Amino acid sequence: MMQTPASTKFAYDNPEWYKQFLLRMRYNIGLPSYSAFAGMVAKSLNDIQGFTLQNPPGEDADQLNRLGKEMSGDGYAELGNLAPQDVRDEVFDYLKDKKTHYAWDKSLPDFLPEEAPPQVSVANYRREDIVHAPHLIYLANHPRVIGVAARYLGVMPTVMGLSMWWSYPGREEAEHAQLFHIDRHCYRFCKLFIYLTDVDDESGPHVYVRNTGDYGQNYRFAAEKAQGDQEKLKHYNEILAKQRKTDAEIEELFGSDRIVTKTGKAGSALLGNTGSIHKGLVPSGKKRLLFQALYTMLPTIKDPVTPVEVPGFIEEMQKRYPGAYSDDQIGYMNRLVIA
Repeated sequence: MMQTPASTKFAYDNPEWYKQFLLRMRYNIGLPSYSAFAGMVAKSLNDIQGFTLQNPPGEDADQLNRLGKEMSGDGYAELGNLAPQDVRDEVFDYLKDKKTHYAWDKSLPDFLPEEAPPQVSVANYRREDIVHAPHLIYLANHPRVIGVAARYLGVMPTVMGLSMWWSYPGREEAEHAQLFHIDRHCYRFCKLFIYLTDVDDESGPHVYVRNTGDYGQNYRFAAEKAQGDQEKLKHYNEILAKQRKTDAEIEELFGSDRIVTKTGKAGSALLGNTGSIHKGLVPSGKKRLLFQALYTMLPTIKDPVTPVEVPGFIEEMQKRYPGAYSDDQIGYMNRLVIA
């Protein structure tokens, strides 16, 4: 290859060039094509990694298959109580001296959750504190969670995000993720939500629009609803294309009967495709603590990632979930952790 100052960027063995190409390809693929492209990605990954879908010990294969189908259709699946009282007690004891931050105003110094400034609506914990908290990283690897996620994704998932935050009452208007929107973490992905406090209608429950995770299907639905009226079709397509959507827009397009509110007792777990249209309601009277894990088909290539060291992680995984995973599968799924 002839060498020029620019041509070295395009050398066949330059991984940075391929990284930038893949990143741009991901965002240049139209949303209606995501589902078909995800199928190709899953087949390619399965060919490369060679992991076979197994039934985890102690889990019912028929139930996992049913929950996987719920994910593909409705978009969400209830997984039961994964964090009983003793687990939550240990987590809260660990969190007593852990500070949080307000992601929407980085000028604010970190603060304890009970000392949140009045303008703060959401207080996030740092990822290092989440990883080192008792149980949480292991709950993200629970065989029921991974079993359903793998069936939905079509491939062994990789944990690509861990977050936990308090949501506070007091704000009259919704902001950011408290407005209807879709996420775009990967061609196909899902998130685990574990309520660490009781969540009722006053605590800011999760809300989603049923069966909206297939973008091509959403646009076809809009075309059918418009019934040939080009002005209506343009309006509906504009709603789908908007990053943030109002309640009125969602009800106009999909109807109120497809909007689902997920309340739950502390410890309850929900696995959801947040590529579906969704939001978190603004708490009206009680604060809420939520743990969340993100599962993707591919590791992120958009943002830099600094893994957190967890000594003895593989050994502890094998102790908690004997026979569920090989050491290689544990390493594949947990790229945010250095064992």
